[in-house]
Amino acid sequence: MYHPEKQKYCIIKPDELVTLIKKHYADKTKYVTLKSADGSEVSYKTYTFDAKLNGCNVPLKFVVILGKWNKEDDKKYHVLITNQLDASVKTVITNYLLRWGIEHCFKELKDTFYFDHYQVRHIDKIERYWNICLISWTFVYWIKQNAYLDKIIETKPSTFNEFKKAINSLLEFSSTNALSKNEKLSQEYFKIKSARFKKKIAA
Repeated sequence: MYHPEKQKYCIIKPDELVTLIKKHYADKTKYVTLKSADGSEVSYKTYTFDAKLNGCNVPLKFVVILGKWNKEDDKKYHVLITNQLDASVKTVITNYLLRWGIEHCFKELKDTFYFDHYQVRHIDKIERYWNICLISWTFVYWIKQNAYLDKIIETKPSTFNEFKKAINSLLEFSSTNALSKNEKLSQEYFKIKSARFKKKIAA
């Protein structure tokens, strides 16, 4: 980018970049206000410019956030980079803040649904496996969000893994119920409290 002191285009490290912005472009910084998860508004001091990365000829937009995201953040600034040159600063920051949700989703997919445990090599088979994992995750998420298990089982699952085990328990219960009408099994092993489910056993 253009160095205001050297008066030429050169490679600038992030720490030096922030120092130069505060020293030479403080009047060009702008505040962007966003709504946080709890509904409150949070303002971020930003500076935006177009430049290129070292060894990359693609023009990019840089958004520098001067300050922390929140009190728990241990970084004094953040540099966001996008190839969407016409994107607003608010759009760039909003998209970046979605990253945590995406990473959390991938963690659940890997830890609970074994997203990265496929044992096939063909890309079509890998994609089919991923699709099955994503459908399973969506199904469990839908059940979790709508609290469908609250009226069926006594325990209250909270994590995705607990929800998966609870749903698996219901599948086992349905299979067992189809083979044997055993009321003791439903109460002691499956923890069923739903009157409708118990009625099926008594029938």
